[in-house]
Amino acid sequence: MRAALTARIAIGTAAGAIAAALLGAWVTDATVDGAAGTAVRTVLVLVVLVLVPWWALRQELLQAHRARLRTWAVAGVLVGYLVNPFAWRGDALVAGAFTPLPAAWVVDLALWMAVGAASCVVTSHAAARSNQSLGYTG
Repeated sequence: MRAALTARIAIGTAAGAIAAALLGAWVTDATVDGAAGTAVRTVLVLVVLVLVPWWALRQELLQAHRARLRTWAVAGVLVGYLVNPFAWRGDALVAGAFTPLPAAWVVDLALWMAVGAASCVVTSHAAARSNQSLGYTG
């Protein structure tokens, strides 16, 4: 079921981003350098946004066609951003460090979706373009 794919990606990206934000905050406190914490958080969130869709989609490649997989996967990336509490503070990625709050939401959401959707598109490329019959037609 594709809703499970969406849930796996949403939970994985949100949990990974929360862990990255907490680690970035710890680095900021330990080094007293906000730029270091922001860099750690940004790099880790980008890694999460690439690896979680890849991991979730690779299990589904033979079960659905490409467009449907991409739609459900990108929806999971979006839900992952929306349930991330750090996203609402403007600390989802990097924009909160140099942009005021309303603009930080938009910039972080755009970056989050661009990286997550790109990962979904690249990973789902191996899936069939349309529904195909599995039998031999000779």
